[in-house]
Amino acid sequence: MSIPGTVWLSMWGAGEHPSDADFTAVADCEVIRGVEIWTEHPRAEWEIEKAAQHGLQVGIHLPFHDLNPVSDDPVVAERALQRNREWLRHLSRFGGVHAVLHGGYAASAADRDAKLPRLVEVTAQLNAEAGELGIALLLENLIPDTLGYSHIMASSLAEWATLVADAGCGAVLDTGHSAASGISLHDVFDTLGPSVRAIHLSDNDGTSDLHLLPGDGNDVTADLGGILAGIGYDGVITYEISPLRYSLDTIIARITADASG
Repeated sequence: MSIPGTVWLSMWGAGEHPSDADFTAVADCEVIRGVEIWTEHPRAEWEIEKAAQHGLQVGIHLPFHDLNPVSDDPVVAERALQRNREWLRHLSRFGGVHAVLHGGYAASAADRDAKLPRLVEVTAQLNAEAGELGIALLLENLIPDTLGYSHIMASSLAEWATLVADAGCGAVLDTGHSAASGISLHDVFDTLGPSVRAIHLSDNDGTSDLHLLPGDGNDVTADLGGILAGIGYDGVITYEISPLRYSLDTIIARITADASG
C-alpha cells in the first residue's frame, strides 16, 4: 500500500526504551524520513536528541496520561501547560517539525460545554508559542468514552473540526481512532481538508485501538491512499504501530514493502 506523503515512524514501535541501535535501524531505512517521540517515555529528551543526530526529522507526542490541560485542579492544569511549553522549547532546539496535542477531557460529561472553551484557549496559546518556534501544533482526534461518564475532546468529527478552527491549529488524523469512532476517512477530509497536516497510520478491528499494521485488522485504511492522492496530500504519514504485537524489524520491513507496493 503506497501512500502519498512523507513517511515517519512513531518510536513507540520500538517500545518505551528504544536504543541507539533502534535509531540506527530506522535511519538506515531509506523510506523513513522522520520519527515521532512520545514525551512520556522515560528518556524522551534523549530520544529527540538521538533522532536529530541520526539526521531524522523529529516530532513529538505531547504528554497526556496525567496532565489534563482542562483539569478542574488548577495545579494540574497549570502544570500541563508549563510542561507542554517545556517540550516545545526542547523540540525547537533540534529543529523539530510538529507537536501533537492529545486534547483533554472533562471528568464529568456534564461539564463538556464548560471545558471546551478552556481547551480552545490552551490550544490557541500553545499554537501561537509553537509557531514562534517554527513548530506546527496539531490536535488529534480521539475515541469517545462510550460509557458517557467523562467527555474526551475531540471525540466527534464536528467537535474536532470546531476546536481546530477556533484554536487556529492544524489537525493530525489518527486512523485507528477514526475507525473506532465510526468516522469515515472521506468525511474527515471533506470536513477538515488541508487542516490535516499529519496522519497516525494504523489498523484495527473497527472497535478497539489495536495499532496494527495496515491490513492486519479490518483494513480501515484501505481507501486512504486514493483519498490522499486525490487531494495532493504531501504531509506526514506516521506509522504508529504497537510494540506489543510487532518487533521493530517487522515494522520497518513492512514500511519498506508498502513503499514499493
